[in-house]
Amino acid sequence: NNNNININSSDNNNSLQALDCLHTSLRLRKAILGDGSHNLDVGTTWNNVGRVHFQRGEYEQGMEAYKQALRIRRAVLGDGGIDVAATLFNMGQAHHQLCERDEAMALYTEFLKMAKLHFGEYHRDIAIVLTCMGQVNHEEKHYQKAMEAFQEALRVGRTALGP
Repeated sequence: NNNNININSSDNNNSLQALDCLHTSLRLRKAILGDGSHNLDVGTTWNNVGRVHFQRGEYEQGMEAYKQALRIRRAVLGDGGIDVAATLFNMGQAHHQLCERDEAMALYTEFLKMAKLHFGEYHRDIAIVLTCMGQVNHEEKHYQKAMEAFQEALRVGRTALGP
């Protein structure tokens, strides 16, 4: 399964090799499954393609891959699946890097709602997204909102992970 390759490498050759493997996986799955529009593994592969592009600083290409992943994941899981939420968070990160802060904040907010339903109030992923929301607010010079988000992230993180 090509979804298990290391996509965290910052080495350019490795990331190009990862993209090649992921696209090979997509081609093979399409040959076997047809368009793959209702196969969760295809959605996961698209999400991984997006992550590699994101890590390479190719945010627009990452966003296109995330859109494919989101379409498939929603078709298979509906709006409540945690994999749907993960793709929304990834899309939020890409929008954030592109300085599209309103879009990033909307996606982070959607992720936050879904994550709280799935994980409860206290989980590390909730602390992470609250930190991201604080960063967006800080960049927008909404300092009070930023401080509140950072404080909430700290409270959630300490409760979830300990002091």
